[in-house]
Amino acid sequence: MTTMPSNVLDRAPAISTADPISIPEEKVEALFNQRFVENAANIDKQFAYLMIGQWLFGIVLALTVSPLAWDGARASVHNHVLAAVALGGVIAAGPIMLAVFQPGAVITRHVVAVAQMLFGALLIHLTGGRIETHFHVFGSLAFLAFYRDWRVLITGTVIVVLDHGLRNFFWPESIFGIANTAPWRFLEHGAWVVFEISFLTMACLRSVKEMRALAKNDLQMTHYSTGLEDLVALRTDQSNKILSLVKEGLFLMNRNFEIETPYSHSLEEIFSQKKLGGARFPDVLSKILPPKTFSTAKDYFALLFDKSVPDKLITKINPLKEVEVSFDTGTGVLKSKYFEIRFARVLANNEPNQVLVTVNDVTARVTLARELQESNKKSASQFEMLFGILHIEPRLLREFMDTTERDLKQVLGILKEEADDHTSDAARQNRYRDQLGRIYRLMHSIKGNANLMKIYLFSNSAHACEAKISALQRKSEILGSEFLGITVDLKEMLKNVEEVRALLARFGDLSQSFRTATPSGANSAAPQDADSLMYSYMNSMLSELCERLGKKAKFEIVNSQLPLLKADDQQLLRKVLLQVGRNALVHGIEAPEERAAIGKPDIGTITLLFNEASEPDQISFMIYDDGRGLDLEKLREKAGRTIGDVRRVAGMDEETLADLIFTPGVSTSDTVTVDAGRGVGLDVVRSSIRDRGGEIVVGTEPGRYTAFSVALPI
Repeated sequence: MTTMPSNVLDRAPAISTADPISIPEEKVEALFNQRFVENAANIDKQFAYLMIGQWLFGIVLALTVSPLAWDGARASVHNHVLAAVALGGVIAAGPIMLAVFQPGAVITRHVVAVAQMLFGALLIHLTGGRIETHFHVFGSLAFLAFYRDWRVLITGTVIVVLDHGLRNFFWPESIFGIANTAPWRFLEHGAWVVFEISFLTMACLRSVKEMRALAKNDLQMTHYSTGLEDLVALRTDQSNKILSLVKEGLFLMNRNFEIETPYSHSLEEIFSQKKLGGARFPDVLSKILPPKTFSTAKDYFALLFDKSVPDKLITKINPLKEVEVSFDTGTGVLKSKYFEIRFARVLANNEPNQVLVTVNDVTARVTLARELQESNKKSASQFEMLFGILHIEPRLLREFMDTTERDLKQVLGILKEEADDHTSDAARQNRYRDQLGRIYRLMHSIKGNANLMKIYLFSNSAHACEAKISALQRKSEILGSEFLGITVDLKEMLKNVEEVRALLARFGDLSQSFRTATPSGANSAAPQDADSLMYSYMNSMLSELCERLGKKAKFEIVNSQLPLLKADDQQLLRKVLLQVGRNALVHGIEAPEERAAIGKPDIGTITLLFNEASEPDQISFMIYDDGRGLDLEKLREKAGRTIGDVRRVAGMDEETLADLIFTPGVSTSDTVTVDAGRGVGLDVVRSSIRDRGGEIVVGTEPGRYTAFSVALPI
């Protein structure tokens, strides 16, 4: 469990919008004034454009409407019209200059108000006092109200009243369009203006109040926002600290299967990859998962955002609960790890919107579990072997252990042979293949002996090693580094030899008492003569092999001369008998029903017949079976392919062809099993006999027998 530092979990001050926050009035007033000036500056700019528009509009009126308005049906340009046009430029110049150089200033909006009202007076004059043009005054006051300053309305009203009053007395035609008018008519117009600005003034005051309230509200919201930002920053910092502490790889995956940020710091370490944010998780997995597993994972990802698939099913069918991944170490060697990847959907509006992904590196856990499993399996195998070897004649067991240890050390010696660095690639390949051939023959011998003794720990290991060697032999180019796996297997087998010796030493008394209590008819602990030992040896092999192959066979010795043989020669004879007898039972002796069909006894016979030697210092014997004999045509076909010279093999006579069964790799079996199929057993037999200065030949008659004649010096 990960312990968090106390400061990570400190709570931030609570922020509530239920109670108003006290904002200093000077701050409210400052923000209000800032916005009021910004608004005034904006209105100044709009009026600057309006001034230009009104001036141009006045020029158009002066050229089209004014002559007719003043002289009736005849249009002409008068001096007072030209003066009005010039006056329009003067009126517009002041506010435009102030709008440009002093936007938002108090003086600017009051000058704008004066100019706007004067433009109204000018336009009324240019239209000959038309009543419709008087509406320009009311519209201008409404526009001035956009300043939200009621004082500007007063300025505009004063200008309107003064203009109407003066012209009413001195030039009524320019204001009302008639020469004779009531002296106080301008007051009526002024009253309507005052009526309008009374409402506009209330609107300005209310707008100013709203602006001030809005400024205060905005300051409060800014305070709230700042508090929220601080809170978010604090929570983000807390989240980052938590994500930096957790051991798991944690992240959210969106609908595009992208890794969202932030994610736990351990994620980059687990995947040995930086900047995973925004990367598609399936793309990350594609680099480390086996193709078949990745294909299944892609189908699974498609279900994660399908709301019709229940969460329990999503958890149940997860193919990545425990998965092996491979990382490229940069040296061309892949490093295997085990990941546990789990998924939990995050819902938004009852729809899967995101998926919380948890990645754990469980390599240590899986490795430990497998080591425990392997250890338990090995312990069970050792106890099974122990109780099996309790029934084996002690001399045979010691002989097997000594021979196996000697053969394994010989194989290790072959592997340690060093090559000349200056040899060619072809010579190096030939050397590798010669080493593999020699190692293969020794492993085959170990396997045969272990099968005979029913010590399957060694026979299975030897068979697996044979498979590795056979795979290397099929390669077009062999690398020296590829022998490493074989070396590891051999050292493990040597370790097993030591463990078996230790078990025998530990349970020696138990073994002795167990054999002493063996019922009548079973092997006893009493010393056996050479013939009895050979019978025990062969019958044990035949019993097991017959049961596995569904055949029946017996062993017999004729004219025994075993007592004349030294211990080493007896050991070699047993080795030869083992291989030849296994070949006879696998390839030669027929099944009981097949033998009965051709008039043979249902039990086949393997015979060891001692002959009179042609030399006084020799011993001669024959091992033969009464089976189907060699299938010479099948041997011709298989040998031709193995040797690579079909034409030469096709021209061989039967005696020469039969001798090819001693050639490495030549076998008439169609499949490779623990008993046959690799074409190495008889090669080992001939090599062993020739190493002792002897010779072995084969003879056969189809349908009747296969016989191996051996001559050994004594």
